[in-house]
Formats: sequence, structure tokens, C-alpha cells
Amino acid sequence: MRRIILKMAVAATTYFCAFSSIAAVSIPYGWYVSANGGWSKVQHKNYPGPSSSGNGGVVGAAGYKFSPFLAVEGIYSSYSSVNIHSAGWTVARDRFYSYGLLGKVIFPIASSGFSLFGKVGVGRLISSLKVTNPALAAQNNLVFNSGTNGATGLYLGAGAEYSFTTNLLGNIQWLRLHGNRNTGNMQFVGGGFAYLF
Repeated sequence: MRRIILKMAVAATTYFCAFSSIAAVSIPYGWYVSANGGWSKVQHKNYPGPSSSGNGGVVGAAGYKFSPFLAVEGIYSSYSSVNIHSAGWTVARDRFYSYGLLGKVIFPIASSGFSLFGKVGVGRLISSLKVTNPALAAQNNLVFNSGTNGATGLYLGAGAEYSFTTNLLGNIQWLRLHGNRNTGNMQFVGGGFAYLF
């Protein structure tokens, strides 16, 4: 996890610095949309057999910026499925998505075009587990809590963004949504872009 965050930080710094000559201050208020892709991982959820995941994730958001320092946004995320195995075969698949509402506090760094931000709010994490090979699962005495489970919990985030123009921003961010024992907790680290209208 630390290696992934470090690599993303180095890549983002290199990428943003390459555009430092066109640094701009973003629009101080108005509507915006953003999209991120990156790495996701479900934590604190137990399965009756070994599991594997692709670890990808996408996050989309739409929000309103009240001032250079404060915004609120609605967010939707889709994460990689977790496959549960037995005797080398996939016997079940757990799919995840979430949505939430977050407040965003922004800390501009002078007129450099860079800003740091923190997010806090509430979100709902959905886990939909389906047994894909019930015969093999029964043969190996694997019992699943199949079906759709949801949990509402604390949604936290932090990151940095850079204004390429007054409308276009690049960003990196970390997000963590707390669920329960039926959904686990979901963590996301990624980068992308935001556009202010």
C-alpha cells in the first residue's frame, strides 16, 4: 500500500511539475465534475475460501464549489470484484460499488496552482455476493452469506490537485469508506481530472 501511494505521489509530482509554466488559479466557485481511476481494495471482510481481486476502481463525482476553500460533492464508485476459489476454481464472486455525500475543505498553496484538500462525509457501500458454482461450494462445505448487503458509514478522503487552467484540474486522492462485517471497508487511491463550469 505504501509503495503504491509513494509511486503515485512521485508520478503526480513529475506530471504536474511538467506543466508548472502554465499554472493557473482555478475558478473560485461553481459546479464541477471529476473522474478518477486507480487502485481499490476491500478490507476486513472474510471469505470461506482463498480470494483474489483485480484491485482496479473508478470514481466519479459532481459537486459545487462555494469558495476557493469549501465545496460539497456527491460521489459514485465502482470497484473490482473479488473472486472466491476452491480447488483452483472460482465458486463465488463479490461485486462492490458505493455512493456518498462529502464536504471538501481546500487549502490553496499561494498562487502556485497547487492545492491540498480533505474530505469527510457519509457513504453507502454495497456488496453483492453470488455463488457461481454451488455444486463445488457444497462439495467443499463452503457456506456463503450470498445476496446483497449494504452498510452506511464514515467516508474520508485526502489529496492534492493542480490547476492547468482556470477550468481544468488534475488530482490525486485517497478515499476510505467504512462499512461493516458484511461489506468490509473499501479503500481507493487514484488520480484523474476535474472540470469546473
